[in-house]
Amino acid sequence: MISGEALVFNQSLFCFSSCIISLGGVLPRICTPRVFLLIFLKRNSKEGINLSAIFGIMNSDGNHTTKCDLVQMDAALAQHGPDDGGIWCNDSVGLGQRLMCFTPEDHFEQQPLISQDGLRVLVTDARIDNRQELTVQFALSPSETMEMPDSAFIMLAYEKWGLDCPSHLIGTFAFALWDKREKHLLLVRSPLSDRHIYYHSTSTSFTFSTVPKGLFVLERIPCELNQQAFADYLVLAPEDPGSSFYRDVFRVQMGSSLVVGKNGIKHHLFWKPDYQRELKLNNDNDYVEAFTELFERVIADHLRSITPVGVMMSGGLDSSSVAAVAASQLKLRNQRLTTFTEIPRKGFFDDTIAKGRYADETPLVQKMADAYDNIDVNLVQTDGIFFLNNVTQLFDAAGVPFYAAPNKVWIDAIHAEAQQQNVKVLLTGGSGNMTISWNGSGLVQGLLKSGRLFQAWHETNNTEQSMSGVAHLRAFISRGLLPMLPSPVLNVIMDIRHKKFNLITNNEPWNFYSSINQTFAKSQRVIARSKSKGFDFSLRSNHNTKITRYSYFKMADIHKSVTMGYKALYGVESRDPTMDVRIFDFCLSVPEDQYCRRGKDRWLIRRALSNRLPKEIVNNTQRGLQAADWLERLNLAHNIIDEELNLWKSNSLPRTILDIGKLRNIFNRICSSNYTPGVNDYYQSFLLQNGLMNGRFLRWLEAAKS
Repeated sequence: MISGEALVFNQSLFCFSSCIISLGGVLPRICTPRVFLLIFLKRNSKEGINLSAIFGIMNSDGNHTTKCDLVQMDAALAQHGPDDGGIWCNDSVGLGQRLMCFTPEDHFEQQPLISQDGLRVLVTDARIDNRQELTVQFALSPSETMEMPDSAFIMLAYEKWGLDCPSHLIGTFAFALWDKREKHLLLVRSPLSDRHIYYHSTSTSFTFSTVPKGLFVLERIPCELNQQAFADYLVLAPEDPGSSFYRDVFRVQMGSSLVVGKNGIKHHLFWKPDYQRELKLNNDNDYVEAFTELFERVIADHLRSITPVGVMMSGGLDSSSVAAVAASQLKLRNQRLTTFTEIPRKGFFDDTIAKGRYADETPLVQKMADAYDNIDVNLVQTDGIFFLNNVTQLFDAAGVPFYAAPNKVWIDAIHAEAQQQNVKVLLTGGSGNMTISWNGSGLVQGLLKSGRLFQAWHETNNTEQSMSGVAHLRAFISRGLLPMLPSPVLNVIMDIRHKKFNLITNNEPWNFYSSINQTFAKSQRVIARSKSKGFDFSLRSNHNTKITRYSYFKMADIHKSVTMGYKALYGVESRDPTMDVRIFDFCLSVPEDQYCRRGKDRWLIRRALSNRLPKEIVNNTQRGLQAADWLERLNLAHNIIDEELNLWKSNSLPRTILDIGKLRNIFNRICSSNYTPGVNDYYQSFLLQNGLMNGRFLRWLEAAKS
């Protein structure tokens, strides 16, 4: 799930007098300026190297960084960069990285990267997308930068702009840079990035790693659950900024930097959404043209790859739009696009599928293949596989649970198939609902709030569907009036409307969707802490839908490093163009009426791709249902589930944190021989399956501690 970013120089005695450690004979690389730099890198480059993990230690008590600690961290992260690695240390600071290759420029990566004067050292996991613009700003020629690695652009950016360099970089990146002159360590993480930096800090040392296990390999850093963060995660409450699932372990936040120096740790947010900006263009077509131009550029940047590119494609607008633009661009290069689509078992029990949803996306995917003759379709089946299969390996690699547990089955299968076909880059459209295909849900509310009642009524009338008066009134109420009700009133109405098995109460506002043990929730003061953050558990959209859309990314961030686990396990990198910060900033600035018009939602993307997607996809108002064969899968895994729930009784973390009785009741009902599908059983099964995933993660963590 599931990706961007300098220049360092001099063959001085500094690097030789430093404590330079090399694993596998790889020394830190010294960069020299201009063309000599490129010649040096080209001569010393290795096939197949790009950083996929970084790590380091900074001692603030004057003690030397120990070689042993860095070697242990390197070994723990070897799976994240099996091609190569390097370690640098000097006095109280040590940095390291592990390498894996994805882009052509990665062949020329030489890290850790040391500046000409020997005063700056950089390690990074990055893909920089504004290389062309930076080439001009650095007064370099295209020929000079053609084979320059992304790390070189980051170092040049720091040389030019200092601590402000992150705001000049576009892409997806995480990096650490030691500046000896300033005596500080800079850690940076790009906006909306799935590349993490975890860190542990004491009064005498600061330690960081791409994934948690790089920290826990050191005996001085305990691997213990952050129960408060896990409680918030279980009830979908906002996290404490920078928290992680581990006690005393934190994460660099998206779009922020840390400066670690003699005065402690200073946090700086170099990017944040602009909720006030609104793009003002002359007419509707101008918005389409502006979006199309940007989308083409972003897709092109995401196509940088040393192997054929693939797409996780459903029949929906988001992934189909990504595939359509990618296929068109690859066609110009005489290249093909490989797509991977999950499909349920033929003839599976489909009585649990709700109205307006469909399970098999094959017909729509085939329409795409008919429209683009360079698309190769792969329909991936997962018969007989359960999502708890091989889950321990994912925990080991990522250190976080897999959210939306039923989907793990087909994500595993697609990554395995991509690996087998030597597709190292998989594009997705996973965040499209918040960006390119936003539904414009705030339009009617906004009109009502501003007193434009007639226009609000007008906008809910979908003339293309010939809505009846009753249907029009229902749309007006659901899109305009209901979201404006006080949360307690709205909660009761929604419970009755969806016939939930238990009405939400003041004591258990998460009862319908969370497996948390109520005693544990009270001990963690979940409700009080959440209310102090302005969260009321209604899960309703903010009246400002721009805040709602960014909240989606913030809420998902704590478990996003699962994508690093997949990269390590399969050597396949997921890239989501719909999560690109340029796309996000643009889509956030587009007026709500460009996303919804006369009751037709997702209007912007439907117009922008109307001539590039089959009409069946452009006009489709139904939604695909992932892991639709959940009932068969649960029944086939009956004994596995029964054993898992029984094991929790002897494991303190699952027993304390999860409501075993609640999950057991759902399991017994859904998997009984006389089961009759209920209206909301898909959601109940989701609660059960996520509960099983979280319980297995807690068991894994308990075993890791011992």
